[in-house]
Amino acid sequence: MKKYGLELMLGCLLLVSFFILSKQAAEVSETMSSVENPKTILVDAGHGGCR
Repeated sequence: MKKYGLELMLGCLLLVSFFILSKQAAEVSETMSSVENPKTILVDAGHGGCR
């Protein structure tokens, strides 16, 4: 029973941390989209897609 409580607490902590990080990412993307920036960022996964 003690292990179940620990797993539940860690699961809740994980969900709360995802929520906080997603809110921060939304704020950053909002400020980046409001500033006019002509640069484009390209992310290559390294699987031979950009040749």
